[in-house]
Amino acid sequence: MLDLSAAFDSVNHGILISSLHEEVGVSGLALEWFRSYLQNRTQGAAVDGTFSEKFVFDHGIPQGSCLGSLLFIIYSSKLFKVIRDQLSEAHCFADNTQLYLSFKTHSGASQTAAISVMDCCIEKVRKWMIMDK
Repeated sequence: MLDLSAAFDSVNHGILISSLHEEVGVSGLALEWFRSYLQNRTQGAAVDGTFSEKFVFDHGIPQGSCLGSLLFIIYSSKLFKVIRDQLSEAHCFADNTQLYLSFKTHSGASQTAAISVMDCCIEKVRKWMIMDK
């Protein structure tokens, strides 16, 4: 399983807005609404009634919000395309992705080929995470 739970915090707003526009077709006022939803978000902490300073998030999407999972799926749709190009089966939901590959257990060549395909997929996922985030 590919666990991307911390990835919610690293979503680049510019890339997400671009994906909403280019991949999903959101434009005009709707795109501006998403931009305003993401910009100037702040967070702070409170412990025993003492509040920290608030700071602005320039990356990340609100987890637990109505839109959080949907926005993350749109943001990471390129990742799912990378996986789909390599493997015939992958199940994805928000920040949890399971990669599947079947092979004949009694065939050493089949196992070797399966390992090679999975290694290639993982390498392409790694490159996507470095380059496209």
